Amino acid sequence: MYYHNMEKLKKKYHSDCIFNSDIYNVRNTFNENGELIGSFICNEKHQGYSDRIHGGILSGIMDSSMTQCLFAHNIVAYTIDLNIKYSHPVKMNKEAIVKVKIPKRQNDFVYNLRGFIFQDDIKLISADARFWIHKDYNL
Repeated sequence: MYYHNMEKLKKKYHSDCIFNSDIYNVRNTFNENGELIGSFICNEKHQGYSDRIHGGILSGIMDSSMTQCLFAHNIVAYTIDLNIKYSHPVKMNKEAIVKVKIPKRQNDFVYNLRGFIFQDDIKLISADARFWIHKDYNL
């Protein structure tokens, strides 16, 4: 159900997003609670400082993953703000896992989301974001 919802809304609202392309090749699934769990591997093309994935790329992956988690819950919304804490570098050529918690509605217009990126079960990145509900989309 979650994956089907995500694919349907991604096709309609988010199909041209660069983070949905083969460049980043993020593969998303959902657990039984509807939390997004994705995996990706970045290489030298995605490098910032030596041997580290560029923070802008990681924030884009996080933002896109949060958007797709909203889609999975039949919510279309735009990013208002995204706050990221980079605790440790994400290593190149090694699988990383992105996890996004179930969206929580703040009010009639805004959803809050929380996400994380891990490698080897170590939390490397934490993110909090708010999303504005798309005005033309009936929930």
